[in-house]
Amino acid sequence: MRGRSATFKANSPSLAVRWFLRRSSEPIRYHGVLVDLPPERVRELIEHPDVALARLDDIMYLRPQSVASVAEPDEAGEAVAAAAAAAPTGDPIAALLDGVPVANHQRVWPGALSWTIPMTSPHEPQPRSAPGTSMASLILHGDLRAGGAAPRPLYVRPVMIYDAANNAETTPPDRLPLDVVYLAVRRLLEGDGREPASAPTVVVINLSVGDLNRPYAGRISPWARLMDWLSFRYKVLFLISAGNVRRWLPIRNFATTAEWAAATPEQREAAIIAALNSEKAMRSLLSPAEGFNAIAVGAWHADEFAAAPDPFHLKDPFPNGGMPNVSSGVGLGFRQTVKPDVLFDGGRELVRAAEDDGHVWLAVDPGGSYAGQMSAAPDTGATGRLDFQRRTVGSSNATALLTPVGSADLRLR
Repeated sequence: MRGRSATFKANSPSLAVRWFLRRSSEPIRYHGVLVDLPPERVRELIEHPDVALARLDDIMYLRPQSVASVAEPDEAGEAVAAAAAAAPTGDPIAALLDGVPVANHQRVWPGALSWTIPMTSPHEPQPRSAPGTSMASLILHGDLRAGGAAPRPLYVRPVMIYDAANNAETTPPDRLPLDVVYLAVRRLLEGDGREPASAPTVVVINLSVGDLNRPYAGRISPWARLMDWLSFRYKVLFLISAGNVRRWLPIRNFATTAEWAAATPEQREAAIIAALNSEKAMRSLLSPAEGFNAIAVGAWHADEFAAAPDPFHLKDPFPNGGMPNVSSGVGLGFRQTVKPDVLFDGGRELVRAAEDDGHVWLAVDPGGSYAGQMSAAPDTGATGRLDFQRRTVGSSNATALLTPVGSADLRLR
């Protein structure tokens, strides 16, 4: 993996661009340039596709920057002191590539987590990462309502940062995600020439992020090719979340929310299944889940919240279970392979209804007081408490629950 970076001025005085080039021609045939364009130039490209930049023979695709983001529930969480637990022992066999977990959180520490700061970057990792904290908690302890403790530690290498402007965890905006993940895995398992491998005993890597700007559409993405090559190169297994499609789902069987609310659970479920089938081309997996060597994990509509109250503004789309979550990416992968490879409990995902254009639209709820899996969370009140927890849902949760941290007999050949 070779690369260089530079800053230059184009012919137009208003077209200042920064670009960062990362190339991996031998393993995955990838050559990418990250360009920072002013908004007016982006608008010009969209409205006038015949401009010079779009007509260059050397450019095959023009795409938005790959962005991975994780939705967070609306509720702030609750403080519950963790019971004393024995610290895990031995070498880690599993690693998590995500955000930075809250240091010293009672539901993640003590001794259950080893982690290092990622490659040199102008962005400092943020200590309040909700996704990183939640994923580490679910991997180590599962749903906190069910209980459990990991016999082995988990190795975490942060690849996401906190975007204060959008209040979300994202991949660094000035780095290609392929480059970030490649360097993280190489330093994890091989070292970088200056430092030895930080966790050479790892054989399973959890990557619960996906490219929101690149749902799978028939052509395998460079990011998925990178995952396949890394899996072969280092003899590791990647568990990758299928992705959560949180766009509104049109339910054309109902004209108003009143009709929707008055319908039976069976009628609502049938309408949702029909809508998901009609919209399946727009609700596919997110890159890099379509890869061959990795296992793509989707979210099953199930959790340990057995006695949930019935909220007036939310409905359970599948009250009898037996279905993937509404937002979980599904569909055929490259060369008609069935994806995701595995479905596992991702929390019961409830839906809320609105009406427009003569029919009902559904949005999914990211978990909270009425459904979801309980895991560690940062203190959103900034009081410094280290015992917060809250419920979340999604394919990332399912991927975390499948990540082994104590399978001593696990071997990859």
